[in-house]
Amino acid sequence: MEEESGARSAEPRRQQLNVYAPTSLDIWVNEPRIAAERTAPANLLRLWFPESIMAYDAAGNVLWEHTFECRSACWRYVNESIGDMKGGRAIRKTLRSVETVDGLALIACSVRWRGADIDLDLTITNVGTMGWARVVTSICLQRPAAPDYLDADDTRTWLCSDEGFVAASELAFPPRRDSLYAWVGKELPMRSGAKRRLAAPPVFAVSRDGRFVLGYAWRQARRLFLGAGRARCLHSDSEFGAFEPQRQLRRQGILFVYEGTLEDAYGRYRAWNDELAAAEA
Repeated sequence: MEEESGARSAEPRRQQLNVYAPTSLDIWVNEPRIAAERTAPANLLRLWFPESIMAYDAAGNVLWEHTFECRSACWRYVNESIGDMKGGRAIRKTLRSVETVDGLALIACSVRWRGADIDLDLTITNVGTMGWARVVTSICLQRPAAPDYLDADDTRTWLCSDEGFVAASELAFPPRRDSLYAWVGKELPMRSGAKRRLAAPPVFAVSRDGRFVLGYAWRQARRLFLGAGRARCLHSDSEFGAFEPQRQLRRQGILFVYEGTLEDAYGRYRAWNDELAAAEA
């Protein structure tokens, strides 16, 4: 009874319930627990794709915004097997979503996957008569339902610096905040005061047993957002410049699980990035 009384006298933690319509993609990761328990799925990732897209004028005023909370378009399966076969690729499963925002923008999202690789594709088209000075996108990967990739002490979440890999635990998070922004090409806020620059956009999470690496990246992303403490999300943000009417812009991303080391996973990212760069040349 004393233990029960003591537990009840402790200061209660603040609780809150939030209800959302289905807005994210559910991504089940069978490994690594399936290897030991033979149960699947074992880990659930949620991808807000997109979490938000915002367009601004030259003075910084918001012209329009599109967030996961106001999303109305449904994801639909698309058969692209013929295109994959003609292109010499292994056949991938595909989900696609297309939505028009206030008659101003057409947003098309595609997700293609096979095995342990997921290709992400975002296309934004200005279908209105007014130009936009810039557009900012944010894509959020949630890990709270993936216990093997949830990193309680930030020692298994890694960024790529100009001096090698940097664990999130080495970063100096702002006081009284559970998150920080890291800008590609700029210095990282290191606890040690060491000079480290974020050299590339991928972020990696090593599985609890150390066998696998979860990799997440968008080509030409400008900044990463890391959640620490209670928040366990990973954001990759992009920014586009002047957007005249009828202009269309495309960005591509990848999400994968790779068995091996951080160096192996980075090699997987580099191979993907180099292949797309060669296709664009």
